[in-house]
Amino acid sequence: MVFTAGAVAAVLLAVVRALIAVLRGQPVDRSRIILLHGMLAGLSLTVAATLLRLLITRDWQGIGMTASILLLRTILKQVLRWEERQLERGEASPPAPPHAKVISPSGPPPGG
Repeated sequence: MVFTAGAVAAVLLAVVRALIAVLRGQPVDRSRIILLHGMLAGLSLTVAATLLRLLITRDWQGIGMTASILLLRTILKQVLRWEERQLERGEASPPAPPHAKVISPSGPPPGG
């Protein structure tokens, strides 16, 4: 329970920090990095809670379920770390494909 509350607090703190960064005019990628750090911190706490739960699990079905949850969280953590590396290199936001229509708030472009 303590780990879950800590995970929620880490993510909420990251959301607040990211919103403050956006309101101060920092790049959106900077806010995404802040969010990723908070998500990784929260995920680390939930992985720790899962490992502790594994220690008290006594039947094979519970061990299998806990191990599968741990595996999924570990995979998610690796994906988030990959995204973080991409953001830090500036490669996370690819340009829109040429066939994609971008509509401005004032409406479609003239003649389009």
